[in-house]
Amino acid sequence: MPAGRPPKTCVDPDVANAICAHLEIGLPFELAAEAEGVAQSTAYAWMERFEKFAGQVTRARAVGALKLTRLSLKGGKGSSAALWHLERRYHKHYSPPRAEPEKQDTVIQIIGGLPPSPQ
Repeated sequence: MPAGRPPKTCVDPDVANAICAHLEIGLPFELAAEAEGVAQSTAYAWMERFEKFAGQVTRARAVGALKLTRLSLKGGKGSSAALWHLERRYHKHYSPPRAEPEKQDTVIQIIGGLPPSPQ
């Protein structure tokens, strides 16, 4: 019999649900795992190893973004904070587009000519 702890066959449902509850309020995955006493490396390993957990995490992240989006669109108390959070946490989807710097033609003027070329 091999030494050590036997490998897990799934993530403890209570831990998985607690991590997902944190994600649903917008907490980053790493912090959600740490809040439940799970090391970041372990949480990422679970994501790779357990498809059901990975699906739960993906859904919880989306629910968190959905809640923040609804709050920001509703207006009133907390909407500005929700939008701020969305712009920073999900910048790919929520940040305003960045203005491209204006392209300017560069003109180089040589006064006095070029030096003679070496022969």
